[in-house]
Amino acid sequence: MKTEIYYFSGTGTSLAAAREIARGLDAEIFPIPKLMKNGPIEPISETVGLVFPVFFSTNESGIPFIVQDFIRKLKNIRGKYIFAVCVSGHGPGSTVENLRTLLSECGGGLAAGYTVILHVSPYTTWAKLKNVLFRAKLREMPAETLEAKRQALAARWRNKLASIIDTVKHGRTGIFETTGAVKKAFNLPALYLLKKPTFRARYRKLSGLRADDFWELVHSADKGFSVNSDCNSCGICVRVCPSENIFLDGGKPVWKHKCENCLACYVWCPKAAIGGPLVEYNERGHYPGIKASDMFLR
Repeated sequence: MKTEIYYFSGTGTSLAAAREIARGLDAEIFPIPKLMKNGPIEPISETVGLVFPVFFSTNESGIPFIVQDFIRKLKNIRGKYIFAVCVSGHGPGSTVENLRTLLSECGGGLAAGYTVILHVSPYTTWAKLKNVLFRAKLREMPAETLEAKRQALAARWRNKLASIIDTVKHGRTGIFETTGAVKKAFNLPALYLLKKPTFRARYRKLSGLRADDFWELVHSADKGFSVNSDCNSCGICVRVCPSENIFLDGGKPVWKHKCENCLACYVWCPKAAIGGPLVEYNERGHYPGIKASDMFLR
């Protein structure tokens, strides 16, 4: 029985990772959003993979809301070999530990959990924080520095990919990649005094809500999207949205406030017509080799 890999992706990065892992394992891949309308999901294979981006590891579990819901729909997973690849733009936080806990609560267990960084932002975290806190001008890092970082990431990914494939083929367990305890302790003051309050304040402003539930703020942060006159009513934003959060009204996208913040609508808009304060720190680019049609969910 072929390995089954379930993935969630907005910009195409996690899809690209899932495809490469699947090639190495001769596995089948399935997009998580397409399965969410189903009832309980029972994997047939004894080896199951999860590939998804890390979201909000500063303020939340790091596991996208849709992936959490998917895991809760899994049935009869006790005893199955489950591995995960968490794709991060910065750092994983406690995503792997939180995934182990969630799978355990759902009757399964995580055999191996990897974290990979496949994207380099042209803006450093400190540059973004200075912009948010002090309205300092947002400056990109030098082009040669950015390209060098991208090349280094690509080389690390090739090595990590080989390691993941070898681990799964041999059924190895107990590999859990996460931020080390010393680094977590070192980052703790900045996390609670700066990062968490800054993130929460930003999402309260975007959503227009005062809620304490961070995911409630995230879902309504799509109020921070806007669309300009370049929109040609193609409907691609509707087709790539994993949570069916967008519809066209008068040919223009309208968001329904159940957003995952995956930014698929922003990234895949062929006219770059979608923008707004929600994406002021995000690049519009997507993972090389992935097409909009690869992302269509409806």
